[in-house]
Amino acid sequence: MHILVVDGFGPSEDSRKKFKTFYNLVVSAFDKCWHYGRSIQAKGYRDLGEYMCSDPAGLVRVEQIKRFDKLDFIFLDGDLPLLPWSPDAEQVWSLLVMSVQTGKCVLAASFAAPIALAA
Repeated sequence: MHILVVDGFGPSEDSRKKFKTFYNLVVSAFDKCWHYGRSIQAKGYRDLGEYMCSDPAGLVRVEQIKRFDKLDFIFLDGDLPLLPWSPDAEQVWSLLVMSVQTGKCVLAASFAAPIALAA
């Protein structure tokens, strides 16, 4: 099982504590419910390029498609005020659009919720 946790929290100490709490909740939930092999990876909301199916030129990237396809769950949370049309939200937007199109299990909280609604 492959799980992606997207960090949309700011750089402040309080924000880092909130992300650690969120990440630990995800890990503990799967510790209780899934006793088999799993991989949980945390990525920043600007560092999702390895899951994007095309590059800025619009060319399809096969390895990234395979990596995205392997994901079973995607969790997004943060305290940043990102709008769906903001350039900073582009990778989150693309990830959520691909998730909706392929039927991935997604939990989009806080900053990602309005982006998910627009996807």
